Amino acid sequence: MIVSFLAMVMLVLACDENEPDMVTLIGRLGADTSEERIAAYKAIERLGGAALPALRAAADASDPLIQVKVRALIDSVGHQVENERFTRPTLIRLGFRDQPLGAIVDALNDRHDLGLALRLGPETRQRRTVFDADEPRRLKALRDRAVTLEAAGPVPFWEAVDRLCKAAALRYDVSPQTGFGTSRGSLVLMADRTGRGPVSDSGPFRVQITWAQSDFERSFPQGHDVAHVRVHPPGAGDLDVPLAIIPEPGLALHQIGFAKVEEAVDDQGRSMIPPASKPQDSTPFSDQGDFTNRASIHVNVRLRAPDPPGAMIRRLRGMVPVAVVAKRSEPIVIPLKEITGEWWVSTPEMTLTIDEVSLPPRAEFSLSVTIRPTRWGRSTGRGTDPRKRDFTVHDQDRVVTRLELRDANGRRLKLATRGHTRDAGGGGFYDRYRLTIQRDLENGPAADPKVSTMPIPSELRYYEFVQRVTDIPFDFRDLAMP
Repeated sequence: MIVSFLAMVMLVLACDENEPDMVTLIGRLGADTSEERIAAYKAIERLGGAALPALRAAADASDPLIQVKVRALIDSVGHQVENERFTRPTLIRLGFRDQPLGAIVDALNDRHDLGLALRLGPETRQRRTVFDADEPRRLKALRDRAVTLEAAGPVPFWEAVDRLCKAAALRYDVSPQTGFGTSRGSLVLMADRTGRGPVSDSGPFRVQITWAQSDFERSFPQGHDVAHVRVHPPGAGDLDVPLAIIPEPGLALHQIGFAKVEEAVDDQGRSMIPPASKPQDSTPFSDQGDFTNRASIHVNVRLRAPDPPGAMIRRLRGMVPVAVVAKRSEPIVIPLKEITGEWWVSTPEMTLTIDEVSLPPRAEFSLSVTIRPTRWGRSTGRGTDPRKRDFTVHDQDRVVTRLELRDANGRRLKLATRGHTRDAGGGGFYDRYRLTIQRDLENGPAADPKVSTMPIPSELRYYEFVQRVTDIPFDFRDLAMP
């Protein structure tokens, strides 16, 4: 037991040769002197999320003192990771020279669990399947495209996306999916054209101008500035600036208040903030539900267009109040191969029972689970202070957003529901799901099924969610007036 634990730790985390490795640090948690124990504890805390795999491996250490310290560290480091998830960007290492684009996307997904996906273009609004016999060939050609993507050191997530799009002639969808449960989620990279609108990045969030409308309309994401005359919109003299607020993969946003403009001036120094009698944000936010398929939100900032108009918006600065939802760093992990007969686990908000599991190669993978919530419902606080709304409450219609399947390498698999029933008994309602996995296509729905693979799940994870309320800032300079 001890030997396997040490081997696992050594494989999981390699430390700087000048610093004690994780095996040594964890061993010192049981040292004879309090000074050594405290020093080791603090050293592991400083490692942050990088220490979590080794700590999880040591959670059942034979020394009771080490076990207690390790579990306390898992909690404290987990909370640290959760807090940083809401405030700091993910740092991405880029070291790809003349590599296939598909291999680069796969590598980034494996390293950082990003859910990046390659597409030839956007889905149709009706999401209808349009047959294109040449699409598999064109998608394969896209994945085989040779790309060089390098940086001297780690770069923030959104900078990495910009570099990838520039190097591979791509653009990204400004309405990515959440990536919870059956919706694996993705930031879709599309090869139909290049370019994006002006952006303002803050931590893991990006605010992007999609277009601006007054007497003229300028569409920013086209990759070239084209202004064309249009009919005067109602209330001419107003300038609408729609913003897309996009989080990194793994986060979901809910708007809980109107966008606020703190500064807006044109190139002649004139204020563009509308009178107090007019709202600065014409986007309704009260209709947003507890979970949506989209991770981003879209708001419409309304400014006062000067007469005569200037040539530029010299500065546009403000913020958007949001609730940010993410999965907790420590899920309940259920090893599927160890399940024999009925198996269950309880949390303060539900009881999850695994009724049946079938694994390859004997049969196609399927998993039958029953979830009986102890509390559920729509978010609390509706109709009162929107900042008090709880978007993490157990929602009976979105239970599977809390489930994930992973393979033996820790890769997230695309979960699908093959059947769902709701019934009552034993003191309340419960939901029963039959789960399976979708074919792991080559990052696109048009990939050839003949080359797809069917991965084998190794574990089921159940996540609780955590929420933070924050104001996402935006700050733009020198915007061409439409």
